[in-house]
Amino acid sequence: MFDTVPPNLPIEPAAKKPPASPLMPPPAAAPTAPKAPSAAVPLTPLATGQTRKEPEDIFKDLDIGGAMPEKNSIRELASVAPRRSPLLIAGVIAVGVLILAAVGFGVWYLVLAPQSAPKTAAVQPSAVTTKPVEQVEQPPATPEEPVTVPPTGANIPAPNNTQTPAATASEAAAPTTDQAPAAVAAPAPATIAEGKDSDSDMLTDAEEALLGTNPNLKDTNGNGYDDGTEVMNLYDPLHKGAPLSGNAGIKAAAWDKYNFLLPVDWSLTTDPVQSGAAVVQTGTSAKITLLLRPNPSGQGISSWLGLQPGDSSLKPLKLKSGNQAMQTADGLTSYVALGDSVLVVSYDAGTSPTYDFRTLYAMLLNSLQLAKAK
Repeated sequence: MFDTVPPNLPIEPAAKKPPASPLMPPPAAAPTAPKAPSAAVPLTPLATGQTRKEPEDIFKDLDIGGAMPEKNSIRELASVAPRRSPLLIAGVIAVGVLILAAVGFGVWYLVLAPQSAPKTAAVQPSAVTTKPVEQVEQPPATPEEPVTVPPTGANIPAPNNTQTPAATASEAAAPTTDQAPAAVAAPAPATIAEGKDSDSDMLTDAEEALLGTNPNLKDTNGNGYDDGTEVMNLYDPLHKGAPLSGNAGIKAAAWDKYNFLLPVDWSLTTDPVQSGAAVVQTGTSAKITLLLRPNPSGQGISSWLGLQPGDSSLKPLKLKSGNQAMQTADGLTSYVALGDSVLVVSYDAGTSPTYDFRTLYAMLLNSLQLAKAK
């Protein structure tokens, strides 16, 4: 039954032809050979009166023996497709590189840069310009005044930084106990120079005028002693061996219970308000103040002042009268023990630019003594 091939099976397609060479024109298509008739297949006889019907060919519409498209046709299709320009490709690559560079810089700026930056940012100078300030020439600074160490005894009041006029100092009430006097500010010698001494005999020219000695001769009476040395030891520089009290320019003065010597041209004024205070006027701004303070127990001057051992703020002063005395380092305030009192004697130059009466101040101290009882 199956010894022969059924007539309704499809026929195998013919083998494809190789593509023609691109250099040669394609050959003309060969005429398609007519299909060979299928081998006769014996049919089974049908019954009487029946007609034999062939099965439908389902592959009739297929082009089984069709040829492949030619190569020229493929080239034409390829030429129609759009081409990529080299400049376009290079631009795309450049844009990609720029994007990557921007991303890398952003990562470095946000992550790496803050770690390497200093903790404190440098202060940028202001861009605002200011008008230069006109320079004004300043006068030279005044040199500082030297400091004199004040007394530090327990009974010595704290020093005042300013000079106290005699009238103001005398307003303080006199103490009723044997204590040190109220503050008597010694004048600061910072800007005050020593008085002019033309012959260097320890008498200033102003003192020589009061005593009548020669300001250009050290030893006026020719006894071998300088004029100033004689005055401080209570000798007359005009007459050999004569006491100073006999000099025409000197007078004896008395105040309270004390006697002492003063130049004739000087005056002694007792404070009308405060007892125990007096002022010696020199006829200039300089003056000498006297303050009397009680010492009923007769203490030694160091004990009365309350000086501590080794205190060098005051120095012992040897007087002609033999009375105990202490003096400040600047030589302008002296404490003299006289009987049951202590006399505080201070030299104040006032507004004078020089100390003109140091030797006469020493003369007053050396001549202090208690008045003889009558």
